[in-house]
Amino acid sequence: MELTAELKDFIEEDVPKFYPHLLPFISIKVLEASDRVLMQFEQGLQTKAVKDLQRPGRSVSALAPDYVQVMFKSSVREVAS
Repeated sequence: MELTAELKDFIEEDVPKFYPHLLPFISIKVLEASDRVLMQFEQGLQTKAVKDLQRPGRSVSALAPDYVQVMFKSSVREVAS
């Protein structure tokens, strides 16, 4: 979650300046094997963290509104090239 938040900041702040042509292709999926994230924090903070990640980008219209998705009870089954 922390890495995704930093990546989202980079995408919304720096990518439009240096790589604007890549914005339409950006998609982030966070896979979480359990039914919640940041288990060391209380439920309210967990919910806020997920909502903040999934909130649409700050005035970066070339990004899809749901370019960040948090998928619970999900895991990677295979990686192929």
